[in-house]
Amino acid sequence: MDLEQELHSALSRKDPPPGFAERVEAAAERPPRQSASARWLALAASVVLLVGSVAYRRHQGEIAKQHLMTAI
Repeated sequence: MDLEQELHSALSRKDPPPGFAERVEAAAERPPRQSASARWLALAASVVLLVGSVAYRRHQGEIAKQHLMTAI
């Protein structure tokens, strides 16, 4: 088989398998699923933000304490 015949065969119109339209419509109606790796990434980012904000507030408290001790 030559290249032109292979391309014609590969790109020719073919009927979809039975039930294809119904499966596509059902998939379009379902909400998109989030991958497990995306969920873990979101969880890790949340933990990092939480720990970072706690550390920052603690640091700000130490600075306020130092200012208060200096003022007294």
